[in-house]
Amino acid sequence: MGWLDLPKFYIGIQFEMKDGSHLALYISDHPVQFERGSYFEEKQEAQQIIDTIKRSM
Repeated sequence: MGWLDLPKFYIGIQFEMKDGSHLALYISDHPVQFERGSYFEEKQEAQQIIDTIKRSM
């Protein structure tokens, strides 16, 4: 199995609310493969969103 055969997935941010419900805040526009260039780009964008939220709290 080569790296082209690896499954693709979406990067996302999900919060669990106090009432137990879940809120999806961010989902990447396209699926990425783990440890590939687009994975790191999407992960960095998600981390910037998390950092912005933490600074505003």
